[in-house]
Amino acid sequence: MSNRINKVYFMLCVVFVIGFTTCDKMDTTYKHFWEDGEKIYPAPADSLKLYAGKNRAGVSWKVLGDPNVNLVRIFWNNRSDSLNVPFQPQSVKDSTFIIIDDMTEGSYSFEIFTYDNKGNRSVPREGIGNVYGNTYERTLLARFMQRIPLKSYGGFRAMIPQSEVKFIIGIPWVHRAK
Repeated sequence: MSNRINKVYFMLCVVFVIGFTTCDKMDTTYKHFWEDGEKIYPAPADSLKLYAGKNRAGVSWKVLGDPNVNLVRIFWNNRSDSLNVPFQPQSVKDSTFIIIDDMTEGSYSFEIFTYDNKGNRSVPREGIGNVYGNTYERTLLARFMQRIPLKSYGGFRAMIPQSEVKFIIGIPWVHRAK
C-alpha cells in the first residue's frame, strides 16, 4: 500500500513540475500586438464590386460609419500599381465608383485600403476582376438576326431592328432595347 501511495505521489509531483514549467503568462499570446501601442483602424471599404471593361476596370465601394476617412488607395499587380482616390463621405447610402484606364488584358486581384486623416490604414478588402482586350474581342462571335419585325407608323411600314433579351431566374423578365 505504501509503495502505491509513493507512486501516486511521485506522479503528482511530476505532473505539477511539468505543468508549472511549461506555462507562460496569460498575455504572451497577444503581447506582441501591444508593443507599439494601440492601433486604430478606420472603417474599411464595404460592398466592393468590380466591373470588367475593355482595357479598363471599374471599382465601386461604400465606406460606412467613419467620417474621418479621407483617402482610398487601390492596389493591383501585387501592390506594384496603385491609385489614390480622395474621399469625402457624403451619405451612408452613397457608393463611390471609379474607372481605372490603360490596363492590359488579364485577371487582376485588387486590394482596397481606406486611410483616415491621421494616416491610419484599414484592413484590406480584396476582389478579383477581369480586364478584356483585343484577344477576348477576337473570340466573340457575331450575333445574327432571326427576324426583323415590320411596324406601321402613320400609314407607312418601316423595318426597325430591335433586340429582345430574356433573363430567367425564377421569374421571367423581359427587357426590350429599341
